[in-house]
Amino acid sequence: MTKSILYQSKRLAGLRRFAIAITFLNILGHTVLGFEQSWAQPLVALVTAYSVELLLETIDARINRQQPRFIGSFSNLIDFLLSAHITALAVAMLLYANERLFPIAFATAVAISSKAIFRLPEGKRHFFNPSNFGITITLLLFPWVGIAPPYQFTENL
Repeated sequence: MTKSILYQSKRLAGLRRFAIAITFLNILGHTVLGFEQSWAQPLVALVTAYSVELLLETIDARINRQQPRFIGSFSNLIDFLLSAHITALAVAMLLYANERLFPIAFATAVAISSKAIFRLPEGKRHFFNPSNFGITITLLLFPWVGIAPPYQFTENL
């Protein structure tokens, strides 16, 4: 096995573990820990992230005359969307927009789009943390949106 294949295998395993962990934390947070955001916010973030990620990959593949990376099997689709899944749940968990859904969708769309816009020339890897970038832009543009209150992570422990 070459170094590149071994790296990709370990990276994918790490993404899978993190996706499971952040999903579990969000479910636990909304059911036990007392997260103050509505259940709709992570769902809107996930739908937005999946849609934007698939759209941008389709556009990129057409421009480069390649097949989209999510084509081939359901497993390819799941593996392709892991990063978007993690980003969406992080945005929904860390932003507090009261009952408003637009700021969550906006932050998620900006986060996913930043991966396509801000890339290193070699290897086409993004260099910003997508969720942090989306959260920062949202906090700057919408002053009435805040960060999740720190006590929400430990309030009911």
